[in-house]
Amino acid sequence: YGVKFDCISTGIHSTANGPFQPLTKKMEMNFSRNVDRVYDQFKQVVASGRSLDLDYVQLVAQGRVWTGEQAKEIGLVDELGGISRAISYAKRNHTSDGDADVEMWPKRKTLMD
Repeated sequence: YGVKFDCISTGIHSTANGPFQPLTKKMEMNFSRNVDRVYDQFKQVVASGRSLDLDYVQLVAQGRVWTGEQAKEIGLVDELGGISRAISYAKRNHTSDGDADVEMWPKRKTLMD
């Protein structure tokens, strides 16, 4: 179709996220290291925020997905509820007047959309 792609890079990793560049072993190692670093930081935040031992968080984490009931049983959440309940909690506990404007994304489509 005559489509060409060119790239002017500023460094050896500057095109690492580009969809038209092959993923090298070095890039893959760099991505993996960064994912591990972010995941470790996430587990530390969970442990600190939930007052849980980091070893316990690492035991229950391991990239798993828990149902709300399971998460409550193992101490990852305090109570169950949907988005409306979470917004009400945040307004009540994290604003000076108990109110805030909330914008939901993605926007719901109307019939005209």
